[in-house]
Order: sequence, then structure tokens, then C-alpha cells
Amino acid sequence: MVLGLCVVPAIGFTISAIDTRLGFQLLMASLSVMMLVLIIALLLRVRGLRPGAIRIVTVGELRFLPSRGHRVGGIAVPVAMLLPVIILGVVAVCDLPTQASSSRLLALLPIVLLGTSIGSLAMAVWSMRIPLGLRVGATGLAGVRGSRVTNVTWDELERVAPLGAYGSKLVVTTR
Repeated sequence: MVLGLCVVPAIGFTISAIDTRLGFQLLMASLSVMMLVLIIALLLRVRGLRPGAIRIVTVGELRFLPSRGHRVGGIAVPVAMLLPVIILGVVAVCDLPTQASSSRLLALLPIVLLGTSIGSLAMAVWSMRIPLGLRVGATGLAGVRGSRVTNVTWDELERVAPLGAYGSKLVVTTR
């Protein structure tokens, strides 16, 4: 699976090395780096999931924890998405040669990547103000689940259970 996913950035790096237009080379290399970071983040996320395993903090209050690399991917991916935006800005300012037929792509790509990246970074930074994981308290479960702040009272809680390797380790079902 990982080898198959790595073909996409490899194609981008190959095009970057072969092409003679500097702007296009920089764009393809930056897109390839972005895809490589996405693949590595996905790989770390999948490897962090173990069937039926739930991590619990060992010091202090009872709190369920996500995998160790959870925040790293949440920051690395949006930062990597900024690289093509920066490169496209440099290409535009320096008037470097690119692919002539890609004017619509070059106009929309930075807007989409910039919006997605800033939105993802804002969510990740906002969630950092609260420790990761769900805290078990007198009123229910509270904390950061994914990138959202969650607060579920005991009355709203229907079921909590571990799930298999291809999903959350802790499934919280509400009424």
C-alpha cells in the first residue's frame, strides 16, 4: 500500500527533474513534497491504530488519549500545503516559466490550498489549548476529540467502546 502511494510523489519528482521550465520544476517539486508529507502522516496515523487498544494517561485524572503522532500530522500537513502556495507566489513574482495551459489551475490552486491550510492550522492551534484526549469527569466526557472540542454529559452518552484498526480507537455514541 505504502509503495503504491509513493508512486504519485515519485512521478512529480521525476517530472520536476526532467522538465526544463524552472517555475514548473519548482511547482512539481513542491506538490510532490506536499503529497509525500500527506502519505507519511497517513502512514503514521494508520500505524498508530491498534485493534481494541485504548491509551489512557498514567498520571493525574482519567483521560483517554489518541495516538502519539496525532498532533504532528495535524500540523505537518497544513504546513506542507503552504509550500506550493509559496512556490506559486515566487513563480508569479519572478515571472518564471511554467506550463502555459495551466493558467486556471495556477489561479485556483493557491486559493484552495491556502484556505484549506489556514483553516486546518487554525483548528489544530485552537485545539492545542486543551490537552488531547477525552477526560472522564463527574459530569461526563470532555476534551479534544480529533480537532474538535467535545463535551458529552453522562445523560447524553449512550455507549463507549473500542473499535477496530480502521477507525477511532474509542467510539463514543450519543443519544
